[in-house]
Parts: sequence; C-alpha cells; structure tokens
Amino acid sequence: KLFGTDYAVAMTGFAGPGGGTEDEPIGSIWIAVGSADEIITYHQVGNEGREENVINATHKALSMLRNFLNEDLGKE
Repeated sequence: KLFGTDYAVAMTGFAGPGGGTEDEPIGSIWIAVGSADEIITYHQVGNEGREENVINATHKALSMLRNFLNEDLGKE
C-alpha cells in the first residue's frame, strides 16, 4: 500500500559463500511472488556457488512473476 504497487517479488536465504544452517544450508533460497490477493512461494535448494545461486534464484523469481502475471491478468 505504501508504494502503490500491485505485485511484489521477494527473496531471502543463503547464497554463500558463508551463512546457512543445518536446516537451511548454503544455496537454500526462498522466493515469493504475489499480490494483495495471493502469494506463491518456492524453496530453491542446492549450492552451485554464490554467483550461480543468485543467477538461478533471479531466473526463477522472474519466471514465477511472469507466470503469476499471466494467470492473474488472464482472470480479468
């Protein structure tokens, strides 16, 4: 509401090289895409090194956003 946006993308996790825990190891990244009405999440796992972890998570987030928009705008 503060920014007047209709859609949002968020990511958190441990891209590396440090961080991580036994339950959430390095390469564990959570991605969320949503609107005021719906939020979808994805848990990316697997450590391919910091740069690849970030690239993979970014690609997944953009793909999720594209799919979310296609579905959401198709409802209108």
